[in-house]
Amino acid sequence: MSEFKELTFKPGTYHVRANGHNGSLPMTVELSEHRIEKIEVDSSGETKGIASPVFTEVPQDIIAGQTLNVDTVSGATVSSHGIIDGVADAVKEAGADPEVLRQRPKPEKATAQDENLETDVVVVGGGGAGLSAAAASLQSGKKVILLEKFPVIGGNTVRTGGPMNAADPEWQKEFKALPGEDHTLEEIYNLDESEIDQEYLEDFRELRKQIKAYLEEVDGKDKYLFDSTLLHRIQTYLGGKRTDLKGNQVYGNYDLVKTLTDNVLDSVHWLSDIGVDFNYKSVEMPVGAMWRRGHQPTSDNGYAYVKNLEKFILDNGGQIITDARVNELLVEDDRVVGVKADHQGASLTVKAKAVVLGSGGFGANTKMLQEYNTYWERIDDDIKTSNSPAITGDGIQLG
Repeated sequence: MSEFKELTFKPGTYHVRANGHNGSLPMTVELSEHRIEKIEVDSSGETKGIASPVFTEVPQDIIAGQTLNVDTVSGATVSSHGIIDGVADAVKEAGADPEVLRQRPKPEKATAQDENLETDVVVVGGGGAGLSAAAASLQSGKKVILLEKFPVIGGNTVRTGGPMNAADPEWQKEFKALPGEDHTLEEIYNLDESEIDQEYLEDFRELRKQIKAYLEEVDGKDKYLFDSTLLHRIQTYLGGKRTDLKGNQVYGNYDLVKTLTDNVLDSVHWLSDIGVDFNYKSVEMPVGAMWRRGHQPTSDNGYAYVKNLEKFILDNGGQIITDARVNELLVEDDRVVGVKADHQGASLTVKAKAVVLGSGGFGANTKMLQEYNTYWERIDDDIKTSNSPAITGDGIQLG
């Protein structure tokens, strides 16, 4: 402590508040006469997975360096500052000036060593897509390394409410139809075929037959919740249909929408096998959805997918490396044969037989949104987003 201006605290345990991602969190700070001894944050009110490293890394750094001049955790800046400010409040209550602690140097952190690894599959991105790719590769008997640029995995998946849209008619028919749902079906049934684009026309005609059969079946009876893969497909198509800035009609690529709606129920079953526990006692309609077909995990919302996929990967010999920002694709003889990443200040090279980019879109990259926007009249430089700060289009730029 000789290099610091020494502070004298009134020893004791101080109960303060730390601003977190979801609001104010209880925090206790234990001080001896000249040291911060212990910091504990009650993070039970936080969304699981979003700020998890904050509650260990930031207190550890503060205590190790006896300083409030510590790095924030990427993707959880608000929670990081909340803990720092909470400790400052405790120091003030203990009769000392927290600004002295803010002026102290940052604690020194060990730098990782340059490393070269080899594997069958390297996955870039630790959100829902990357974790699923890693788990599926392990199921195929491959060795897998997953790289995530943030200190914590989860991407946008950890921020979701959890319901996963999948037509599951045998399950859904156990629930009564809600008022207005038959009217919605009738509206779809009565759409003029001229409003349906050619790729979707055959499916639309088949869906009309299904709707007609259902309405005739329940006429004068208690109605149940109807659904089908075709209803999911046509609603996905209609929900995405719009006009761009040049007056062009834009809608979902048929092959991709068909792949989604044909296979998503199998994905729900696959996630169940991985370990996700779904609540089959109720059926949800997530925000932005058009029908009650959401399969909701019994707890932890979107984090349920992340924690179970992570457990499956680690239990089956996969490796997850966080704080590893991929900055180069390795190419030999016109083939991508691996990646280079910056890992805690060192170089990490991973050679692989296959490289999977599961690194997400660019919803948190305003410049890319402005560059590729064809729909909104204007995107402000300071626009906010519900995306994870990690969703900045890195994989697209690499490609």
